[in-house]
Amino acid sequence: MANCEQQLCQQVTEAHQYGKSLAIRGAGSKAFLLPRDFSADGTLDMTQHSGVISYEPSELVITARAGTPLTEITTLLVQHGQQLPFDPPCYANTGTLGGAIAAGLVGPGRPWRGAARDSMLGIRLLDGHGRLASFGGQVMKNVAGYDISRLLCGSMGSLAILLEISLRVIPQSRVERTLQLARSYQDAQTLLNDLRVQPVPITGACWLDGHVQLRLSASSEAALTKLQQRLGGEWLSDNHFWTKLRDHTLPFFDKTDDQQLWRLSTAPATALPQQPQHLLDWGGAQHWIYLPDKTTPQELMQSLNPQQYLLQPWFNRQPVQHDAPGIQRLKQRLRAVFNPQHLLNPSLC
Repeated sequence: MANCEQQLCQQVTEAHQYGKSLAIRGAGSKAFLLPRDFSADGTLDMTQHSGVISYEPSELVITARAGTPLTEITTLLVQHGQQLPFDPPCYANTGTLGGAIAAGLVGPGRPWRGAARDSMLGIRLLDGHGRLASFGGQVMKNVAGYDISRLLCGSMGSLAILLEISLRVIPQSRVERTLQLARSYQDAQTLLNDLRVQPVPITGACWLDGHVQLRLSASSEAALTKLQQRLGGEWLSDNHFWTKLRDHTLPFFDKTDDQQLWRLSTAPATALPQQPQHLLDWGGAQHWIYLPDKTTPQELMQSLNPQQYLLQPWFNRQPVQHDAPGIQRLKQRLRAVFNPQHLLNPSLC
């Protein structure tokens, strides 16, 4: 893969020299997150820069190139009874590790297993000047200085190109089952708020169509049986619901032409008013709702009273810029260091 890395460096160096821009592209599974006006003079194909570099099951660390398919990494980890903590979406089984980290998307276990950045140990990157750099390492420890590894998580390729990524992994649960309980939206919020302060082995909590789904992970079947006897409900035959929720393949996500899908992140106990089409995830901290096609971000925020709710709106195919002025200035200063000419993914700079 040395030749592949050299080609990427050469491509960036030539683009920097001639003032051209480049779009970073992996498998394209997350292209729907890009703005409609996304464009560049050329494309930087990351799919050839793939493969697991090192994996130490006993050390709970894996290092792989950015173009490595998530399915390849997942299959390897499962063979050793391990998994990625943040359970990244793997749309159509084509997503890559670099795309998962660059987008910063996580699965239903986010409140309990952490965000993608929490699993980051180290990276090797290529910046907009064509310079190679490495940050972090392959162990969990406190370090002085800037945590560049985590900074790249969620940057959508607007700072640098991820080449290699080292991640912390976790053991798989011995027993994992899904408990379904019939609850109204209001009762579901009450239940989830109550469970949040109890020693319950939850790794996923969702409400949809009048039912709460709880993903429970424990060391023994007996522990889950006792919990089911206390909460009621019934066990689902499998855990496929969470994969479908993670990859947005539930029927709920089948968008119609006259609707917009919005993602709102709130404080966990926020009593967000129920919408006609509403999915509650992350134990009450993430809301997916549909609104009429002509609703603007400003109208949405006004209708939900932003003084009361801690909202982070995200509109499918048209990200909403809602950063405070101080955050915007910080982003500009970072791009001035890593990507000064907006050479990488210019439409996101």
